[in-house]
Amino acid sequence: MNKLLLVIFISIALISTGFSQGFINRNKGTVRKYLETYTAQHKLKTSIEDADSSLIFLIRDSSVHQLDVVIHFDKSGKCDRETRSTNCDSCYKKYISGTLNMELKWTKINDSTYISRPLILNAPQNNEAPFSFIIQRSNMSRKEYRAAVKGKD
Repeated sequence: MNKLLLVIFISIALISTGFSQGFINRNKGTVRKYLETYTAQHKLKTSIEDADSSLIFLIRDSSVHQLDVVIHFDKSGKCDRETRSTNCDSCYKKYISGTLNMELKWTKINDSTYISRPLILNAPQNNEAPFSFIIQRSNMSRKEYRAAVKGKD
């Protein structure tokens, strides 16, 4: 039981801090290497599927809740969007909390959208699984960003 709790805690901590925003602007080789290292270090049953413009990382280990991470790459080969999905409501909330507690200054725009200068987080409020959220590179200019966050602090 203690091992299960430790693995769950480590997975949530690493996924919410290690993965959150960590892949944006990274190339596919760097992301793949990180995912392979993560899998080996934590001895989890995972798979990495490689498509033309994305990597799909699936955690399918009986010791932790399932997690799907889809990492999308733009035409220049840099990550521009990350999507995470889980069937665990409390895990979903911890992942989002971990992301929002990162060093970037996130501003809540509405119930499901947060922005920081370089990123947008879209976390729809679902009551049914799967629970998913997306972190994507923002194309907002400084002027657009300032207008979006004005009065939101």
